[in-house]
Amino acid sequence: MTINLEHLGDNTPADRNFRKLAKETVDTGGISLGIRGGGSSATWTASPSSANVTIAHGLGIVPLSEWLTSYNGNLRYIVVSKNSTNLVVQGFFIPGTNLTGTFSFDWGVIG
Repeated sequence: MTINLEHLGDNTPADRNFRKLAKETVDTGGISLGIRGGGSSATWTASPSSANVTIAHGLGIVPLSEWLTSYNGNLRYIVVSKNSTNLVVQGFFIPGTNLTGTFSFDWGVIG
């Protein structure tokens, strides 16, 4: 989409669209901001913690923030390490007893 700057402020469709976009855009003070997300899963094999899961986040920079959301209230996920290409995530079974199975979670990063 192209917005012609000479039409800003004259209530044309380009001006109205620009104002709508401006309301929905995060002000980062001139710094570009990337948001990525997806879904993955972790596997437990008779253990209270899962094997590490490597997720390619695609930001190209180290994330400033990341979040992990479980579909199961007894599972928690943490970021073990992160870099400009990957997150390494591990899951924990809150009761602390052994668990076997593969469970899904959502992830997101901002950077």
